[in-house]
Amino acid sequence: MAQLSYNLDQQVALLGMLADSRFKNTDSKTASEAIPAGRAVTIVPATDRVQVKLPDATDNAIYGIAHFTQFQEGEMIYPVNSSVNILTQGAVYVWCETAFNPDTDTLYVRTVAGGAGEEKGQFRNEATNAVAVTGNFSVDSSLSVAGLLKLVINKPE
Repeated sequence: MAQLSYNLDQQVALLGMLADSRFKNTDSKTASEAIPAGRAVTIVPATDRVQVKLPDATDNAIYGIAHFTQFQEGEMIYPVNSSVNILTQGAVYVWCETAFNPDTDTLYVRTVAGGAGEEKGQFRNEATNAVAVTGNFSVDSSLSVAGLLKLVINKPE
């Protein structure tokens, strides 16, 4: 049977989805905990750089962003001990819990889960329960409310 109705308000992007066709680099590491797509990840110390986790208060260097692949339907979560696709260079959509202006705001990544919708590895414009995003990360969009933010990673090879 033919589809006769269509959703006119299609979702622009998904968490962890590649944002454009520029050059990208994807690494593969093992998840030490469940990691949702679109979240920042850091290297687990003393694992010879083979495991990643969501950031906590002791982390000061984001390794990359767990990015979306189409191996499962719905919200994508990499299970413990699974192989995680991590974008280390390129553009990706991430969740920002707050409004964000790249010209005036500092980008932070949440290190402690908070209330509803406040999860580790998500981004925000305030330092509470978060660490500043430093290094080769830039924001290529702005938000007036919480939503999908285009994050660009320019790590050297």
